[in-house]
Amino acid sequence: MAKKVKIISQYIKYVNRQATELGLQQRVQVSAPVSKGGGGTHSRVDSSRVVGREADIRRLVDLLIGSTTHQTLSIASIVGMGGLGKTTLAKSVCNNDKIQNHFKTIIWVCVAKNFDVQRILVEMLESLTRKPCDIKNNDTVLREIQKELKEKNFLLVLDDVWDEDIKNWEDLKGSLQGINESKRSWILVTSRTENVALARETLPDHRHHLKTVIDEECVKPNRIL
Repeated sequence: MAKKVKIISQYIKYVNRQATELGLQQRVQVSAPVSKGGGGTHSRVDSSRVVGREADIRRLVDLLIGSTTHQTLSIASIVGMGGLGKTTLAKSVCNNDKIQNHFKTIIWVCVAKNFDVQRILVEMLESLTRKPCDIKNNDTVLREIQKELKEKNFLLVLDDVWDEDIKNWEDLKGSLQGINESKRSWILVTSRTENVALARETLPDHRHHLKTVIDEECVKPNRIL
């Protein structure tokens, strides 16, 4: 047994040397802790470097500005496994000229695993006013948000949502529905699981399932997915 262990140890060292020579060791990274929100992502993207998502962007843009829904606040979801580019797609939609012209206000909140309604509302207000918010009372925060969104339709992006609790969602949606009853606004959610889209009451036609990019697009230089 000792001899076998020695042989295995030598082989591991050999493989490690080979990996180092090929530069593979540089790609090994310790997983970072999952962000709990608070600005973990942002809405800016270099659209010239995004490739292979033109059809996805078109479909979502058409949905958000061309839907015949009579609801004042509608929900759309981008669903797909980690690393497919859901956040990048949402950024590309936000920065699309048609979206920019259609929605008077675009708000971006990174949610991650901590679906805290109070924090989401506060970050919405900070996004609208571009100022830190120290208000602790939800009713006051909502009044300030309503003041900022008066007579405006808006697009709210909730990026990287994990929470499947329907109650949390109902609390947030109930808070936002009465903000502007005369304008048609949207919430765009990105998530890894279908259950999150279902908990957010996303209609089947409003769920966009993101697929992998074809090989020909992946090999293009200086682009991101």
